[in-house]
Amino acid sequence: MVDAGKNISKLLINKRVINIEDDIYQDIWELPTTVTDPIVRIIIHFRKGKPIIIHQFKILHAFNHVLSDLTVDQDKTDLSSDEDFIVTFPTPKSISHILVQHEGQDIIDDIDVYIPEKKLVQTIDDSLHVDSESISYLKPVHSKQNQKDNHLLTDGSLKTVWQADQYPAYADIDLQGDYQLDRIKVYFPEGQRVDFQLYISRDGEKFTKIADQRIEESNHNGELVAFTDPVLSRYLRLKVLYNSGAINVQVRQVRVFGQLMIKQTTTKQTAIKLASLGNLTAEEALYGIIERRLGKDYRNWFTFDLRQTDPQTYQIESSNSQVKITAASGVVAAAGLNYYLKYYCQVNLSQSGVGDHVDMPSTPKKLEAPVIRRTETKYRYAYNFTTYSYTMAYWNQTDWQNELDWLALNGVNLVLDPLGQEAVWALFLRELGYNDAEIKDEISAGTYSAWQWMGNIMGIGGPVSFQWINQRLQLAQHNHTFMKALGMTPVLQGYGGLVPDHLAEKQADINLIPQGQWCSFHRPEVAKTDNQQFLKLAETFYRIQNQVFGEISHYYAVDPFHEGGNRDGISPTTVANQVLTAMLAHDAEAVWVVQAWQENPTPELIKGIHQVGHQHALVLDLYAEKDPQWIKEANNVHGGKEFGATPWVFCLLNNFGGRMGLSGHLDVLNVNYLKAINEARCIQGIGITPEASLNNPILFDYLFEMVWHDASKERTVIDNQKWLQLYAQRRYGNSTNSASSLSLQLETVYCAKYNQLGQGAPESIINARPAAIIQSASTWGNSVIAYDKTKLIQAFELLLKDFSVNQKSAGYRYDLVALGMQVLSNKAQDVLNLVNQNLQEDNQVQFARQRRLFFEILELVDQLAEHIKIFRLATWLDAAKDSARNLDDYDQDQFMLNARMLVTTWGSLPQANNGGLHDYSNRQWSGLTRTLYKQRWQKWFETMNAQKFLHEQRATITDQDWFDIEWDWVCHSKLDSLTAPLALKPLMDKVLKVTRDGATSDD
Repeated sequence: MVDAGKNISKLLINKRVINIEDDIYQDIWELPTTVTDPIVRIIIHFRKGKPIIIHQFKILHAFNHVLSDLTVDQDKTDLSSDEDFIVTFPTPKSISHILVQHEGQDIIDDIDVYIPEKKLVQTIDDSLHVDSESISYLKPVHSKQNQKDNHLLTDGSLKTVWQADQYPAYADIDLQGDYQLDRIKVYFPEGQRVDFQLYISRDGEKFTKIADQRIEESNHNGELVAFTDPVLSRYLRLKVLYNSGAINVQVRQVRVFGQLMIKQTTTKQTAIKLASLGNLTAEEALYGIIERRLGKDYRNWFTFDLRQTDPQTYQIESSNSQVKITAASGVVAAAGLNYYLKYYCQVNLSQSGVGDHVDMPSTPKKLEAPVIRRTETKYRYAYNFTTYSYTMAYWNQTDWQNELDWLALNGVNLVLDPLGQEAVWALFLRELGYNDAEIKDEISAGTYSAWQWMGNIMGIGGPVSFQWINQRLQLAQHNHTFMKALGMTPVLQGYGGLVPDHLAEKQADINLIPQGQWCSFHRPEVAKTDNQQFLKLAETFYRIQNQVFGEISHYYAVDPFHEGGNRDGISPTTVANQVLTAMLAHDAEAVWVVQAWQENPTPELIKGIHQVGHQHALVLDLYAEKDPQWIKEANNVHGGKEFGATPWVFCLLNNFGGRMGLSGHLDVLNVNYLKAINEARCIQGIGITPEASLNNPILFDYLFEMVWHDASKERTVIDNQKWLQLYAQRRYGNSTNSASSLSLQLETVYCAKYNQLGQGAPESIINARPAAIIQSASTWGNSVIAYDKTKLIQAFELLLKDFSVNQKSAGYRYDLVALGMQVLSNKAQDVLNLVNQNLQEDNQVQFARQRRLFFEILELVDQLAEHIKIFRLATWLDAAKDSARNLDDYDQDQFMLNARMLVTTWGSLPQANNGGLHDYSNRQWSGLTRTLYKQRWQKWFETMNAQKFLHEQRATITDQDWFDIEWDWVCHSKLDSLTAPLALKPLMDKVLKVTRDGATSDD
């Protein structure tokens, strides 16, 4: 329902008209950052006068203040201006800008914008409401959300309502003493279905769960939680997972009953456990890689000579029945080790989970002459901030050691490393005047921390515990020890002004800029950089970061206004100047690492960097394999060619959100890189920047290898067919047909011209919210298969032919399953097209047949995924559980909730639907496919069948309906044990039958 009283058009600012192409005008309205509600309707008012025909008329909107990322809402031709034009959003949209493009003249008078009607709740009760029986009466309440009304939870009134913006939400009540509790009553507005949990704690740090309840219909008597044996507690935590009556959380009162044992009003500060790095030599680190990845028996095969020599060259030679590797650093020596293993032992070492092939010869292969290889790249860089959340959120020390081994073997010497930043921010906030409860609110959980470090959100997925913060710091210290030994440099966090809301209440002279929203999350404020307060904040941040990690790096990553944000009149030039000035005040050798993504770095930001010193910057051309920015010469795009002559890195992004599927620009990767090193003056290296990792391993293998070449010869273009033959041999073993399979994959999934739509691999429609026509599963993805699908089936059939000889190779099994899942995904599109045809033709028999085939494909995907550990939902959830093993009940529950949210709804209702984030991180995982995805498609097919063939009156399934299914899965799904899947070979034979012949089990 649209409430006319909520018309916010008078608040709109910055309307301007731009002649963008001769007679094409563009009107832009910017919503103020104070507008946090989604938009449901826009009304365009044309100027009064004689009506005209508008031949081109388009309405668009922008998320997050990013005008380069627009969504088209209406696109009309030959529109008359004689009446208002109305755009209605059935699912309200999070919008920062409204754009209208039209031809001719300035014809628009104004616009009206509407938001949903809000139901007001009672927050004042003037009647007498003393509740002396409850020991929580008037006790202090802490929550991250709606802090001004926290007192309503313990004010004694059953009329007032405390509400949080969205679920899940929590509130802590400090009873100010140790009480022996015998019962608790929680009151919700009547007639709602409510899911809630209760926890107790004596110290406010470690919480024990005492209740986990689903109330089908709340009533005025409240929900009772009673104890058979009294429990001792000072703190009570209420967590509400769901309220059916609203998109937010609503609670009337929390009443607690018990007897005071010890009165306490003070709280203890929790220590951050700082430690110095361990002692590890480069030789020890290198031999550790050999022992872990090959076995202890191969330690004596190799000897390493680390000396002062060309830092970008390694030499491999035979010496006294050993293999001797000479290099200037451990990481370059590791790259030499990997080359020897690849080309003299036919060994393939990949990331953990994507499949190694290790079948060592009986003795070291002797080299007739030394092999000397070098690279022009000063930097071999790794990671996107998001990799740490989409892939690494729950990694333990073993996981990290495997990854660091792989990075070293590929010569990576510069590693983005926000791990342990939680400790830095805890101490930083403590120095700014935040208490421990507030600090835990402002630090995001591991599944969401990436977007905090990029400035998009703050304090999501928590509150976190200090025990977890210390656990993360311990992991970081382990990683830093290994990196330091080998000469790998971590890229630490830079400071760009990010602060929690309400800092002005603690620092009166601070000047802050509200940032509005990011995908319907509240975006945290930033400190204005044009004053001394910013420099003081930056000095404090860097001093504390140095205290936590020591002097381990000169590289700092920070992206002011990443994916939007509000500049509030502050020039990006000033921002860049001050950010880099503050960085250099801390570290005279500092290098600012900047992501080239969307509009960043703006020409103004580049200008500010150059004012201070462009040699102190390094720009990551984040998506260079598909959309290179370094070649853009216009000065109004990133400051001109090569980012205004700023040092930069050629990066491969390829993956978005962890979404699965085979894709990549393998066929032109080497050519495009050679173009860069031959034409560019400022290129400094290559890197991988995937949003999520552990997919398409062939791309990383190729990228990191292509930057090295025989030092005695001129660099030439790689012969891709020859390279694929050698790759197949070392990854699979015998490769009678596998190389031919890879060749066909190069012509299809790994061919650049077929990978130009959307972000990342074409998404499986099985993973999408069901519909008759599906363009994508996620808002920014796509599901279009542009290549010849039959060619990929041929590639699958060829790879399958080598099963008997290669089945023991983990790399072969991984690639075979991934390829099988891709051809099934492609087939699902064909089947859905036939389903639509059956519906149009009223063909119930064929509808039923294609329906069976669709679900058979879905089940095959699930069973295939079960054969690869990292393709299982259970693996992700087990990792979340394991990472919270030594933490309290609250952390354990929250980690599991976060793990389920990220790969489905991403956040709560506003983020999933209004912010467009639902299914952004969809995965073709076993467990997820056979539960949530199957449940959604069952609902859709049942509805279609009922509407079309049973002639029942079924309501159209809305986005709200889909979210309700998804959120119930997030909160309550129980992962059933899969009946043992078919052995891999019979399963693959079924996949081939279904995809090649379109046959079901019944045929």
